[in-house]
Amino acid sequence: MERIAPRLRRPAAPQPAPVASAQAGAQLPADTQDARTGTAGVYSNSTAIATKTNTPLINIPQSVSVLTKSFIQDHGVQNLNELTRYVPGIAIHQGEGNRDELVIRGVDSSANFFVNGFRDDVQIFRDLYNTQSIEIPKGPSALTFGRGAGGGLVNRTLKEADWSALKEVMLQTGSYYDRRAAIDIDQPVNENVASA
Repeated sequence: MERIAPRLRRPAAPQPAPVASAQAGAQLPADTQDARTGTAGVYSNSTAIATKTNTPLINIPQSVSVLTKSFIQDHGVQNLNELTRYVPGIAIHQGEGNRDELVIRGVDSSANFFVNGFRDDVQIFRDLYNTQSIEIPKGPSALTFGRGAGGGLVNRTLKEADWSALKEVMLQTGSYYDRRAAIDIDQPVNENVASA
């Protein structure tokens, strides 16, 4: 008697939760940044950083870590060095005390910072106040980005207006004269115009 092994079903990819606006029951336009990338909370289904087109993460032949806005807010981090402590394969370098400098897979990547896919070679500490997500493709990316170290790169995707009304004020204080204030105001004007 021949034994037949049961066929296993592949689990379906999680679908992003529908995003509701400030008015109860109203749906946001499908052209929001979260809807395009399949972002729901700390999970993101796709990114446009590795291929320059919105591509599901499973179809990118490279290891890509995506840290969403919810992840950044949940951890309460304010700069890139603090945030990348949660990404495997990245070590924080001192950067001479005046800039972000990361070691990705053992390769120094002080010049491999990008904003929305464009090179950001300024040697500063990058604040995350207007960041939608951080994408970190690991491995060589010179084919897509021109030049770069073999370890990988860091891309910040900046926040876009997404037709949700938001008024948020953040005040923070700490030791050694640490003071911080931030205001975030998003306002939809009509179905075609919104400000962030």
